[in-house]
Amino acid sequence: MGVERPSTSQRSGTSTTYEGHLKNHINPVFGLVPLISIRPTSVPKWVKDLHVKGLAPRTVETIYVISPASCAEPYGTA
Repeated sequence: MGVERPSTSQRSGTSTTYEGHLKNHINPVFGLVPLISIRPTSVPKWVKDLHVKGLAPRTVETIYVISPASCAEPYGTA
């Protein structure tokens, strides 16, 4: 049998979600910042701010994982 690929609409939904996260939560903070300039000390505040906005923990984790901040600080330490 094997693993089934998600339908086109599911893949499209994921892309739309990620694009929204980039537009609303990542680019305003990290959009023009070179990766090397993202300091681990700035990541916990950003993650906390996402929680304060009322985002669900899983949503915050998804935003974090697709962001350049994930290269600066391991999730869970932020």
